[in-house]
Amino acid sequence: MKLLIIFFVFLALIFLDKGLTIMNIKQTWKNFPDATKNDPYNVERNPVAKFFFEKSGLYMGSFFMILISILTLFIIYGIVKYFSYNLNIAIYVVMLIYGFIITNNFYFLLKYSVII
Repeated sequence: MKLLIIFFVFLALIFLDKGLTIMNIKQTWKNFPDATKNDPYNVERNPVAKFFFEKSGLYMGSFFMILISILTLFIIYGIVKYFSYNLNIAIYVVMLIYGFIITNNFYFLLKYSVII
């Protein structure tokens, strides 16, 4: 039961991250059209995400990145379980890293929006 709750929290973090990424890119398109004229996805620093955005568009690229993030979660879970490390610590470290990523995305959302 505890692992299921952690999985849903991780899913919420993934969806929040991808939603903020979409909003960042759309804010950049809207507020800085000259900067995104040649490369519309230049805001994205993740090369894998940028590849999927360029090949399949913003929304389908985000969908593929959600699937890759979930797959990454299962790979990390399998590695940690195989080497019998403390599973709780590993999952909390991954969530902490995602927390930093979400904070960074939120900062750039405020930076690229007309709010500030």
